[in-house]
Amino acid sequence: MDQLKRQFEEFEAQDAARSNCLHDLMKMCLEVMGELSDATRDPGSSSIDTRELNHKATEDLEKLQRDVHAGSSILVLIDADADEYIFDSKYLVKGTVGGLEAASALQTHLRHYFEKEHAEIAGLPFVIKLYANLQGLKHTIARVGLTEASANLEDFARGFNQTNALVDFIDVGHGREQVDFRIRGLLDHHMANPTTKHIVFGACHDNGYVRMLNALLHEEGMREKLTLLAGFRIGEKYRMLELPTTEFPSLFWSGHLIPLKPLVLYSSLDKPYKEPNKPLRLFADVKSTPSGRPTASEGETSGTSKSEGAIDRPHEALVDSTESMSGSEAIADQAGILDVFEPGCIVVNGFGQRIDMHLPKACPATYARLERRNSSHHRRRCNDYIFNNGCWKGPNPCEYLHEMPTDTEIIAIRHKIRLRPCRAGLRCRDPACLYGHNCQCDRANCGRFPIRLHQVAKTNMRKIRPNSETDLLLL
Repeated sequence: MDQLKRQFEEFEAQDAARSNCLHDLMKMCLEVMGELSDATRDPGSSSIDTRELNHKATEDLEKLQRDVHAGSSILVLIDADADEYIFDSKYLVKGTVGGLEAASALQTHLRHYFEKEHAEIAGLPFVIKLYANLQGLKHTIARVGLTEASANLEDFARGFNQTNALVDFIDVGHGREQVDFRIRGLLDHHMANPTTKHIVFGACHDNGYVRMLNALLHEEGMREKLTLLAGFRIGEKYRMLELPTTEFPSLFWSGHLIPLKPLVLYSSLDKPYKEPNKPLRLFADVKSTPSGRPTASEGETSGTSKSEGAIDRPHEALVDSTESMSGSEAIADQAGILDVFEPGCIVVNGFGQRIDMHLPKACPATYARLERRNSSHHRRRCNDYIFNNGCWKGPNPCEYLHEMPTDTEIIAIRHKIRLRPCRAGLRCRDPACLYGHNCQCDRANCGRFPIRLHQVAKTNMRKIRPNSETDLLLL
């Protein structure tokens, strides 16, 4: 009996628990039904509230978009200290007027580019920021013989700034890091700024910015926001970024600003290059013999030139003189008294096309020595360091070798540079440009230079001083 009693009590407890559970469930159902009833009692009121909220949110968003667009702009960042972004001397020599013209031309080129490539933002204003060390830039320009452009540089910058309130040519003072600091800071800020719709980046000479750009491009939408502005050259690492690129060759300098140093053609192989006290002529006064070979001028012996400023006749051990005279050598024969390296001067033909005067080759041993040295160091010498009185990278590491060659090695290096065509070609007016402006072969096309740079007329040649009041100096 006791066992049955216990079982009955257990059944009774279970029934009580089941009953309590059912009561709780019923209570919960009633509460939910009450809430549902309240929510559905006036459906129109809830819909109206929702529509009003949506409408207000849409209006706020449209106003925000209008405000953002009204304050939007296109940022143009340019390192005006670099050779690639120095304005053409035709602007610099005009001072204030030239600055106004250069700023206007830059904006016109930019507008045309955006109308073609990004029409949806082509109407936005340009915020143009150029950074340079004006005193250092003046010195650099003066060293290449453009003294008038150097003297008017500050007036040029003043005129550039007078274009409108969004255009600034900023003098950062001494120190390469000053330009770098500002460009990096502005680039980092504006890439993430929604009011900056696009950035034109004009510092593609310096591979030091590539890592920063590469990091920024990994963020969503950043790649479509950037265009590279190329000068006469662009760093190889920038090509790997695969960004859209534009260039305005008529605005900027067409080649490196290389100081006008007289070329010492023939001297000891062991003697490092030193600038002589006065300019030397590339050619001694010569006259042709029936065989076509130049001989010493009247009053000279076969080994010595008595003409002031003329050089000694080349020694076979230093210069390769075994080749017959080509068309370019004939120029030298015609214009033997021309002082090719007179500061600020170039040679043009009767059509105003630039002519390259003959540049003698060094002997094969010199070229072989250069190749051996390049191979042993696994890199070639830095041309900027050799010809520009210092590398433009300043304290930044340079991938090329900073070592001054001997005089005859300089001849060989100059000759190798001449084998590369100048981008400005026949219209180049840069007295310091070392690149080739017309091919030295006698064929219509050799494949190395563009066809237009072959068989250029070499008649009525004259010496001109670009950007000078007295333009023509007849030979």
